[in-house]
Amino acid sequence: MGEKLSRLNIFATHNIITNVVMLVADGIASALTVEGAVNLFENSRMVFRPLYPELSMTTVLAWKKFQPNFGAAGKFLEHIKSMC
Repeated sequence: MGEKLSRLNIFATHNIITNVVMLVADGIASALTVEGAVNLFENSRMVFRPLYPELSMTTVLAWKKFQPNFGAAGKFLEHIKSMC
């Protein structure tokens, strides 16, 4: 980030980027998040910069094999299975 970690003013952490978007859009703060996390928001007032070297991660989805899945969770699981 161009600074030593001890010189950064980290005043908060977040686990849901939508809680932070307004602070970033208003120029009050900067946020570090994964690409695509804020696609629901108009981003002309935000700048996205890739990290270098690139950081990558893997996601794993697990569910009970013989458990019935209804509603939104069931539809989500169907969607994920159709993509594999």
